[in-house]
Amino acid sequence: EDAAALQARRDYLLRRTSEIKRRLAALRGLPFTQEVDQDVLTKAQLKEFLVAQIEKEYPGGKLKDLGRALEALDLVPPGFDLQGTMLGVLDEQIAGFYDPETGRLRLIDRPNLPEAGGVARDAMEHFVLAHELLHALQDQHFNLTEQHERREGNDDERLALTSLIEGEAVVGALDSLLYPGIYRTGWLIQASGTYGFTSRSK
Repeated sequence: EDAAALQARRDYLLRRTSEIKRRLAALRGLPFTQEVDQDVLTKAQLKEFLVAQIEKEYPGGKLKDLGRALEALDLVPPGFDLQGTMLGVLDEQIAGFYDPETGRLRLIDRPNLPEAGGVARDAMEHFVLAHELLHALQDQHFNLTEQHERREGNDDERLALTSLIEGEAVVGALDSLLYPGIYRTGWLIQASGTYGFTSRSK
């Protein structure tokens, strides 16, 4: 993909955020207090970012120690490439993310993303944008970094906090797909299946 095409795609994705922000603010009852810096990363740039994040999260050989512990418990085969596997999974799964340390929304450029489960690409991109923008809204009002730091050393509290943060973002993104005049409910059901959710009849 040439530079002009990549820039055009960046401009298109970034233009969509203003309307999604308006809907999220109305649904959540909280205004965005400032603009959200945004950028689009190529897959190569994403890999560089992920390598740096893994090294930050597991400094001083901690990831190798974790790998040896998993081997000792027979949870992975001998010589298992834990870092390579983590990078591979994250590289394929991440479509965008909000970084609370920098306050930036980063979208991953995937120009050849196919339709999954019959869901239009437009709806999938809307979901990703809404999910990550809601993280930005959470951060502006509740300071996500501070919330995590206050629970440093308590894994149960950190897990509960992460579940709350991610759960609200999922619900908010799905609610925004049902916002009047946006997408048909059938598309939402297909999207739920694509993202691993199951519907239950009342």
